[in-house]
Formats: sequence, structure tokens, C-alpha cells
Amino acid sequence: MRRRKWVLDADIKGAFDSIDHQFLLDAIGGFPARELIRQWLKAGYMERGVFHDTDSGTPQGGIITPERKR
Repeated sequence: MRRRKWVLDADIKGAFDSIDHQFLLDAIGGFPARELIRQWLKAGYMERGVFHDTDSGTPQGGIITPERKR
């Protein structure tokens, strides 16, 4: 039987901006650095001298995003 081959092209723009922190922490379970990762996720950010909480997402270029732009 001949199988079809498929190619998936998906635009995930903004996907890392909306990752649920609790879902991510649950997914890594008992990982030894789990608490450190939780702190990175919740660290917040400064923009024009104003602090912003981070309740979800991993900002582009953040310490734990899969790819850092240079």
C-alpha cells in the first residue's frame, strides 16, 4: 500500500507569548530546576521604566525560549 506524504506549514507567531505557565510547569513535572524555571517565567519585565508582571508566555529572547534572536 502506498502512503501519502504530507508537509505541514504552520504559522505559530505569538505561540510563545501565550503559553500557560502552570501547564508548562506541570509538563516538566519533577525536573530538578523546576523552581528556577518558575521564577524565570514569573520574573516580569521592564518597559520604559514600568514593571510588568508576566502571567503567561515566554517573551521572545527570554532565558527559556527555544530560540534566542541575536
